[in-house]
Amino acid sequence: MSSKKILVVDDDANLVAILARRLTASGYEVSAAQDGIEALAMVQSQRPDLIVMDVMMPKMTGYEALQRVREADDARKIPTIIISAKGSMRDFFTDLSGVEFMLKPYEVKVLLAKIERLLWESEKKNPDGSKRVVILGAQEALLNKIQTSVQEMGFQAFVALNEDDAVQLAKQLNAAHVLCQFWEDESIVDARKLKEKLEAHPLLREVAFCVYCEERLADEALKTFADGRIIVHGSEDDLLWKIGSFFKEE
Repeated sequence: MSSKKILVVDDDANLVAILARRLTASGYEVSAAQDGIEALAMVQSQRPDLIVMDVMMPKMTGYEALQRVREADDARKIPTIIISAKGSMRDFFTDLSGVEFMLKPYEVKVLLAKIERLLWESEKKNPDGSKRVVILGAQEALLNKIQTSVQEMGFQAFVALNEDDAVQLAKQLNAAHVLCQFWEDESIVDARKLKEKLEAHPLLREVAFCVYCEERLADEALKTFADGRIIVHGSEDDLLWKIGSFFKEE
């Protein structure tokens, strides 16, 4: 899965470097431009998922650049965060859709939260979001079979590396479903932990969470998970058939 792409536009190289490090650490793919003209070229060549842009820059201001961006059919809906040290600059952007304003100086964690929300809102408008599934399990061969089976039903299926990766994938993909194996060794896969992480995240509480487990683990799984959200199976073929039935009903 490719990361969400963010274009940072500012003539302050130090600020760009700091923000790029934080964004990269949060799992985003970051590119940078130093003025409006350079930003326009990068929007055309890279099609970012979100733009963070200063206003006062050489060659072309952020206001002029964003007006040009909004003229292109394939770029006019890119969510944009405008940053400026002058609060009066906010008024220039009121007529432009999909724009939010932040005043300098700002806390990076506040900016990151705004980026996360805007990307989630943008992704939520994608009609294919309901067809995305994140899968986590302990058995690689079985995971591959589940992924293939789910994809054959018309879903996009993504395999996570661990609980944190599953949360990150669900967030970035705006996934409608998370499917996790209930495994006896929770140091390898911890379905309970993943469920707690999803419920604790304000943007992921509505994600449909389901576990699958072998018959011998069903009683233990039922202590934590609702019966309707547990797929109990005998053989692999039994599991794939039940997963198919489960997603046909969704």
